Parts: sequence; C-alpha cells; structure tokens
Amino acid sequence: MAGDMESSDAFEKWALCKAHEILSKEGFLLMDAAQALDKKRTKSNAFLLRNAIARSLMEAASLRSLPAAGETA
Repeated sequence: MAGDMESSDAFEKWALCKAHEILSKEGFLLMDAAQALDKKRTKSNAFLLRNAIARSLMEAASLRSLPAAGETA
C-alpha cells in the first residue's frame, strides 16, 4: 500500500513538472503569437502545444504501465 502512495506521489510530481514545462515553452509561444495577432504563428504554436500535450499523455501512459520500484511484474 505504501508503494502505491509513493508511486502515486511520484507520478503526480512528474505530471505537474511536465505540465509546467509544456506551458512554459509551448504555451508561452502560443500566447505570444496570439497577443501579436499573428495568425500563422498562432496556428503553428497551437499545433506545437497539441503535440506536446499528446506526447506527454503517451509518456504518462507508458510510465503508469511500469511496475513501481520494489514491485515485481
């Protein structure tokens, strides 16, 4: 039970760090383009943000399928 809590806490910390990383980079680029009313950059940066989110979701799914430290598969 304690391993589940540690695993859950580690996953939550990873998810928060990943969200911060994505918003700090791709989110900022999208915001900057939108504020500049640059439709081409806005569209391009929205695509980058969607891709970063999709990649992080795939990474999260693969991390959740791994056994926690100390567990056997």
